[in-house]
Amino acid sequence: MKIDLEEINWILENNYNTHPKFSLEEQTKQFLRYLGSPDSQLREGSLAILGTWISRSNFSDDQLLEIANKMKENLLNGLGGQENDSVFLRSFSALILGDIIGFDEECALQLVKERKPFLTKELVIDFFRTSMKYYREEKDVRGYIPIKEWVHSIAHGADLFKKFARHRMIEKKELLQILDIFRMKITEPQMDVYKAREELRITIAIYTVFLRRMLETEEIKKWLLSFEEFIKNKRWYEYVKEPSNLNAQLNLRAFLNCMYFMVKNGIANTGFYDIPFYQDNLIKDHKEIASTIESLILQMDKHHYNVPDS
Repeated sequence: MKIDLEEINWILENNYNTHPKFSLEEQTKQFLRYLGSPDSQLREGSLAILGTWISRSNFSDDQLLEIANKMKENLLNGLGGQENDSVFLRSFSALILGDIIGFDEECALQLVKERKPFLTKELVIDFFRTSMKYYREEKDVRGYIPIKEWVHSIAHGADLFKKFARHRMIEKKELLQILDIFRMKITEPQMDVYKAREELRITIAIYTVFLRRMLETEEIKKWLLSFEEFIKNKRWYEYVKEPSNLNAQLNLRAFLNCMYFMVKNGIANTGFYDIPFYQDNLIKDHKEIASTIESLILQMDKHHYNVPDS
């Protein structure tokens, strides 16, 4: 018997309790398929239900591992295609995989009653490598589209890497790889500019990397200053005949502005479901790092502000 929108709405309206007509396994199987549905109500409802059931410890360790492996497989489904419906399964699977990575870390921090962490280092790195491939090769950067609504692969991928960045088994080597993949995604030529606040989700993930406090100030500054080559290559108005490169310049500008205010002020100390993600939310030498970002922003518009050449 098929589970449809009526059953999904019943679950949403009844405190995310499992529907009495179906087993947990039947519902989970159907909702995992709906992650790839072009119907936004089926897709978003299934996402909300699965995410809540994960956070509420409804699934056993074996069930979570089975779901995580399915999400890993989904990340590669149709990868490299543009503007077709395969993107929904990749994008929304990234969120569920992130939920499982995050839940394992909460178990390790003893934030979940009567649950222990269940992911091994080997599994986490395997999931991480597949996620890197997914994000590197994802070409569908649409944010929100009529009728089918949220696509948001770039934002959802950033949310996934935010969860990796917080995980105890992700070390400095992987954190640097996360920064590298974001550098690429911020500056690569795009068919469209990021316009659904993707740059903010990327900034949050990068700032989470910084908050692991495994990188020295000079390493952070060096990574930030690597953007200079894109800034100095051409002025933005020289890209008017190169729309995809102009989009990359505009994406970089938006990111640097978000990053500047994040570093200067810190990140809000609550996240989804009001979990206190970030307590000590200012990084070391944040004023010095903010100054580095400010210098990059000024370089992008150096002829418009009364700032002496350095």
